Amino acid sequence: MNSKQNHTNNTQKFDTAFINPCIDRILEAIEQQNNGSRVLLVFENPLNRADNFQLTETFPLHFFDFPHAIKTNKLWKNLFLLCPHLVQAQKVIYSHSNKIKTKAKFTDILFKNQFNTKSAFIDQKRPNNLSFIKMKNLKGVIFQEFKINVSRLFIELLKYFELNGGKILLKAYRPEEITTLIQCTSTNKYSYVLDVEVPTNFAWVTQVNKATFRFIEKENKLQVDTVNRFSSKLLKEGVLNETKKLISFEPNTAKEIELTSFLSIQTLKNIFKVINKTLPGSFNNTQIKDNYELSLEKFDIAKQTGISYPDFKVLFHRYGTGIDEMINEAYEKMNKIRNPQKIWEMVENEFQIKYEWKN
Repeated sequence: MNSKQNHTNNTQKFDTAFINPCIDRILEAIEQQNNGSRVLLVFENPLNRADNFQLTETFPLHFFDFPHAIKTNKLWKNLFLLCPHLVQAQKVIYSHSNKIKTKAKFTDILFKNQFNTKSAFIDQKRPNNLSFIKMKNLKGVIFQEFKINVSRLFIELLKYFELNGGKILLKAYRPEEITTLIQCTSTNKYSYVLDVEVPTNFAWVTQVNKATFRFIEKENKLQVDTVNRFSSKLLKEGVLNETKKLISFEPNTAKEIELTSFLSIQTLKNIFKVINKTLPGSFNNTQIKDNYELSLEKFDIAKQTGISYPDFKVLFHRYGTGIDEMINEAYEKMNKIRNPQKIWEMVENEFQIKYEWKN
């Protein structure tokens, strides 16, 4: 946001200002805006721009979870229609309970999973690249879940808010003429990253006693999250003690991290109350299944800049339609800069300054 925009904000009157809003508060701001209120969002700290993926939890852990699982699956799929470029398919190994094959078969039928989304059953010796798992045999199902980039969804919601008449200030002077000032406090979720090398896109959900844990790959390290109510009450020591029953690692190397963006089922419901069209970075008339072909199509245009497909794919899933402008900028910079990595670092930084309130 440029200085001219900031000056304009400083002279305006607002009905409500949200200070450091989380996703739920942004949705509240959009709702007030839809009802005709003048709303301002103020961020006292830099926005979190790092990718932060949340894994869907749609597989029914127990038979009585099926009704809830069906509703949850429908909510996630509706969200994916609003921002398909922020979503990627994720295969998850579930091996935590009895009768899991039966549950998977019923779930495939109810979710209408077919072909590459249908569950696969496994009962095999532990693969060499999963040697950090203590159990010698890996048994369960490989189930189709999804991961969504919630930190980028946060940015997309901000763009939606601004495009529909809202104002955003980042580390700037607050206008004095505000009727209602709401100082937001976040209730963030915590997770733990273990010093264990894991394969890309690894995801595993399993159970210790009544506690259920989810292990996912984060930058080639192993991240562990608590899933159900029995495990969510555990403090760090308890989580690590239970994890040691499953994974070989040194507890003193575990790093606690804060997940600043987290989508609850209630948050999903709130999204659909206030938003009824695709978010700004989404390609028109696309679904998740179109992402792969579309990313290849865009990469075919961009590859002469020297960027690799894995690196390009990250940007494609981060910026959506913004990738077209970024490709053009990369070609412009090729005339002066020969280092592809430096070119794309500059392109991304300039894109954020221009469109994402970076100062």
